[in-house]
Amino acid sequence: MKDFFKHLSVYGILPVVGKFIGFFLIPIYARIFNAAEFGYLELFVSLVMLLTFAINLEFYTAIGRYFNDYRSKLGQKTLISSGLFITLLSAFIVVLLYWFFKPIILNEYVGSLSYSWEFLLAGIWFPISAISTYLSVIPRYRKRSKKYVIYTSISIFIRVISTIFYVLVLKLGLSGVLLGHITGATLSTILYYYDSREYIGFSVNIKVLKKILKFSLPIIPGLLIIGTWRPIFNYLVKIHLSVEALGTFGFALRIISILAILQAAINLTWKPLVFDSFKKKNFIINFKNISSFISVFLLYICLGFSILSNELIQLLGTDDFLSAASVLGILSLNWYFNIMSGIRGIAPFLNENTKITSYVQLIALIFGLVFLLLFGNSLVAISIAFTIFNFVKYILLYIYSSYILNVSFFSIHESVLLVLNIVFVSLSFYNMTLIIRLGIFCCIAFAFILLIINNKKLLLAK
Repeated sequence: MKDFFKHLSVYGILPVVGKFIGFFLIPIYARIFNAAEFGYLELFVSLVMLLTFAINLEFYTAIGRYFNDYRSKLGQKTLISSGLFITLLSAFIVVLLYWFFKPIILNEYVGSLSYSWEFLLAGIWFPISAISTYLSVIPRYRKRSKKYVIYTSISIFIRVISTIFYVLVLKLGLSGVLLGHITGATLSTILYYYDSREYIGFSVNIKVLKKILKFSLPIIPGLLIIGTWRPIFNYLVKIHLSVEALGTFGFALRIISILAILQAAINLTWKPLVFDSFKKKNFIINFKNISSFISVFLLYICLGFSILSNELIQLLGTDDFLSAASVLGILSLNWYFNIMSGIRGIAPFLNENTKITSYVQLIALIFGLVFLLLFGNSLVAISIAFTIFNFVKYILLYIYSSYILNVSFFSIHESVLLVLNIVFVSLSFYNMTLIIRLGIFCCIAFAFILLIINNKKLLLAK
């Protein structure tokens, strides 16, 4: 537990300060872009996410899994260089396919040829982003915490400042947002490469390549499902509802992105820590305690989003996005299930049965798409469909990890908080004042406290 918080304070909390700056771009976007423009931005961002997934394919996770198996610097250099070689080869193939399918992407997916310039910028952004993602894990496994924090904070700060300059000063619109991401990703790539240049070279080994691929290949179908889920979802929303509805949905997601920041912080801490300690005797106890703490912490944050949904939309958005208040609570739970899948669904990576993750992703995708196609005729319905994907993924990985690791994650505290979240998500559909919502919360919390006290008295009486 102590090690987790020690690593989280270095690799999580400090970078979050830098990333949190990007959160303040939301009010700027809301006052410059209308709902339709937000929708097109959502289409390009989700496409870039997919293509970044398609390049990386968890090669960097394989590096983390085997990094400590190599004690010599030469062995570690061979491992990192071999992984980078596969990443660059993958980037070359994906970029070629991206340009080959340009007419289909613009005509069918985006729905307009007038976004050719944005298509070009997205094509520059995703390969740089993928390479930056790969290089960013090297300082983590080399235990160069200060350098990692400095490089991450600088690149994020520059991305935010450059985006503001492109959008507000040069008035480049959606292109300015994409250029801001390119600027930040390029700088981070340069910084990470400079710091780890002694571990990068032509030390590529066929045996090591096979080892990386053996670990990563079973995950690829699942990764592609994760990557394609968002673009497919966005495309179906655009077709069945409108690009404006997609924009409102995307705006709500950006507000909830504060949880994505927490996810990045936790992931940077969690997997490396697990890979370092899963063979220790007290691993299961620490695993359960840490996962329970994270779960409760996240559920309290989700509860805050549900209770304050109207106020957050009014503070950060405009009248074009008022309907987003009804889905903030739902989407916060989506991020909860997503984050906890990564925490409690670690077993397939520990027993190297990574194909399980692909099966889970496929089942979750089917559930999400079926719900979307059958009931996705409103903003609330598409938000539920979006959340179902991560909910199903969490439940299946929860069951698998519980079985493989022989651990029970059940907690009354978590269960009550989850019920509270569902209650306030339901209440967000009604136009209640903040005082009424807070009053209901206080009454429920008071009743819960009395229940705990009475249970303790009964136990003492026995």
